[in-house]
Amino acid sequence: TGISAQTASIACAQALVPADLGFCVEGINQQTGIGPEEALQNCYQVRRPRELASCVRSIDRSITVTSANQIVDNCRKSLLPRRYAQCVVGISNQNTGISGEEALANCLAAKDLAEVILPESN
Repeated sequence: TGISAQTASIACAQALVPADLGFCVEGINQQTGIGPEEALQNCYQVRRPRELASCVRSIDRSITVTSANQIVDNCRKSLLPRRYAQCVVGISNQNTGISGEEALANCLAAKDLAEVILPESN
């Protein structure tokens, strides 16, 4: 990906599963165009780097947002990245009129999906 050998060796030496870290960095860099150093920083900060990469790829393919960094940041903040991606993609695919940014925020806030999709009428 263009990460220096020294940086890669330090990151891999400190990673619980170096192959997962590499998979995550490569996946995020190739899917979103986010720089390899930034991808490494995000992948290094999570317990489930493969799930982070999967989350980013799923959301990036399914919704339109103004910033790929927002997708990576929200997937990284989520405790369950795969489930978070399912939430975002599910809300976006339901033609609810909710923007990509709103879906990202609502799913991260862990609001009740019924409330998000079908707001109470007064």
